[in-house]
Amino acid sequence: MAPAAAERDELRVAIAAAGTGGHVYPAIAIARAVIARNPRARILFIGTRERIESRIVPAAGFDLATISVRGLRGRQPLLRRLRSAADLLSGRSLRQSLRLLRQHRPHVVVGLGGYVSGPVIVAARLLRIPRMTVEQNQRPGFTSRATARMSRVLCVVSPQSAEYCRELFGPKLRIEVTGNPVRREIIEARREEALAALGLAADRLTIVVVGGSIGSRNLNLAFSGALERLARHDAIARRIQVLHLTGSANSVHPDANALAAAGLPYQAREYLDDIQLALAAADVIVTRGGGSALAEITVRGVPAIVIPWAGAASSEQEQNARLLAEAGAAIIIRDAELNAGVLAKMLREVIEDDERREAMARRSKALGRPDAADKVAAIIEELAGRQ
Repeated sequence: MAPAAAERDELRVAIAAAGTGGHVYPAIAIARAVIARNPRARILFIGTRERIESRIVPAAGFDLATISVRGLRGRQPLLRRLRSAADLLSGRSLRQSLRLLRQHRPHVVVGLGGYVSGPVIVAARLLRIPRMTVEQNQRPGFTSRATARMSRVLCVVSPQSAEYCRELFGPKLRIEVTGNPVRREIIEARREEALAALGLAADRLTIVVVGGSIGSRNLNLAFSGALERLARHDAIARRIQVLHLTGSANSVHPDANALAAAGLPYQAREYLDDIQLALAAADVIVTRGGGSALAEITVRGVPAIVIPWAGAASSEQEQNARLLAEAGAAIIIRDAELNAGVLAKMLREVIEDDERREAMARRSKALGRPDAADKVAAIIEELAGRQ
């Protein structure tokens, strides 16, 4: 094969995603979709050494290169913000990004929001490499607003998000409604196999509680109190079982022995790598409002009680949850209103009302976009001139 033909046959893509699973897991879904459509494709992830991507990207079988960058937004100590600003002003992360892109020579650069996308997309613009931004939330955050203005395409999660972004960015930016990319293992997981793998019974309703890899102390405290209240109702205690993913830093949970004595099976785990098992097993989920988490929930069609994190920089979690609530797929409890009594009441209503729960499941499933990663991969091919 001639060098020029080989160069064209080997699609090269750089993906900037870092910080949280909400950014990194959709990036992995996109990378796998690209590989499925282009088996010879080469994917380079760009992230950081300190965060979740340093573990899960190599475990997924992809190369990861790192740059030195930190976030400027959100609730952070002043000293950390000053250090982050100093890093950006020094131009170090931009120089590192330029070096990596020159080495990898990607046909397309994809940013998935989060602070690492900023210098990578700027570097791609300087090198005149086609760029696209994939946003996981209903409304783009600080970095995505900046990178979208330097991108040829912005991929968004819903028609409502597209309408908002057209008003925000104007007619020059191409906006595509793709949905939020979700990994195939989540879409394809089977309930019966998940229940068996987790040691859960097939004849009980499964309540799954998850507040992220670090965990949420407020959510865990409220749920612990709520579950203790539910355990006092014999009919509920003998109808449900609970998988509680507490997170690594805020592992608060109720007394499993007391719950067992009440006839209520309860498992507490800090983290579950195979989150597809929890989603496949769930009849009801209690969760935060991250865009990627809600995309996974709707692909599975799971009724949800969503407690949007009040610390989100632009209230994006509440915007994400509102779409599900307006469709009748979720119940929202605001952080400021969260307590054991409120959560117990909401859980009891969903557990006891089979018709309502089944309707929530149908409406959730209708919002799911299982083909989102493939749609993004098709746009990558188009920008690379492969169509």
